[in-house]
Amino acid sequence: MGFLDDITARFKSLVGDTGDGAPEEHDLRLAIATLLVRSLTVDGEEVIEEAMKLVDLLKARFDLTDREAEQLFDEAKRAEREATDLFKFTRTVTEQLDRDGRIGVLEMMFEIVAADGVVDVFEENLMTRAATLLRVPDYYADRMRPKLFALMGK
Repeated sequence: MGFLDDITARFKSLVGDTGDGAPEEHDLRLAIATLLVRSLTVDGEEVIEEAMKLVDLLKARFDLTDREAEQLFDEAKRAEREATDLFKFTRTVTEQLDRDGRIGVLEMMFEIVAADGVVDVFEENLMTRAATLLRVPDYYADRMRPKLFALMGK
């Protein structure tokens, strides 16, 4: 099982995918998608590799069709543009997911940041802030950095 498969399996076991359209599930999906969009746009560039990775993560995580994933991506882009900070989204995630689920969200963000093969100071800062807001212990975030560089092929 690969890195993405591990993350997907962890999320499905933690949150479940009832398909009943519950408001809490939609809020969680949107919060996670918006955090991923922030990971995509924080460096001021929307690189196609990162956008494709984001849509793939949404499809895998939430078992969405291409169209559903693209709709969620578009909704998250609107929410990210209107947001002044990350707190609203990280609060939703921390309220609905346990530690392993929050670590999984941070790992997905790392994947987006690494997708273009370059991590700049803005992306590093975002990851540090997100780890704190998601209440991911420092030692987990520190252990993720080597995985990030492995994803980048370095």
